[in-house]
Amino acid sequence: MEIVMAILLGLIGLAVCFVGLEVFFITLPIWGFVVGFFSGASLIHAWMGGGFFQTTLGIVVGLALGVLFAILAYFFWYFGVVFLCGSVGAMLGNGLSKAIGLDANWWLWIVGLVVGVLFALAALFLAIPVYLVIINTAMAGAAAIIAAVLMLFGRIDLNSFNNGPVAGTIDSFGWLATVIWIVLAVLGMLAQLGRLRKMVDFSLPEEKWVVATANR
Repeated sequence: MEIVMAILLGLIGLAVCFVGLEVFFITLPIWGFVVGFFSGASLIHAWMGGGFFQTTLGIVVGLALGVLFAILAYFFWYFGVVFLCGSVGAMLGNGLSKAIGLDANWWLWIVGLVVGVLFALAALFLAIPVYLVIINTAMAGAAAIIAAVLMLFGRIDLNSFNNGPVAGTIDSFGWLATVIWIVLAVLGMLAQLGRLRKMVDFSLPEEKWVVATANR
């Protein structure tokens, strides 16, 4: 099962990292569900402890938030941008906390929440959605690629995601994981910017709170 999930995660990560802007609207509900599920499950894990996928309450709360976030992301596309930026901020906060040796689950959850909220607020108030999507899809896709590769080689499992894929990979490889993440993310951003220059007619909807459609 983990091998199948790793392959799917890797394929999604490659698409999101290198062509994230073009597949953004297709993946909005999926990303909303993933963000909601991991947010709910991580909250219960930080509160109750135990295995990440070993408590019924964590799974139920994660599924409920996942469905809610997926619906919101589908009907209001800019919620997808906010979710994306918030989740990348949370991954960054958790990863950096893990890298400097802050291992307590409650601490990682609080730092992830604070940085995630800051990134989400930036998405709400900065009027550059195209570049926010490019930057954050590249970072999210890069994290998914690294996590998928490590899962395929048995270096991490699903329980390692209790504080996000970045924290899980840093727990295995330390600062090397951070460097690889940054390099992959930069490559993804450059690839997407190069494709954006060729997509002369591409634009995001002017109205933010509507169902996702791209203008080409």
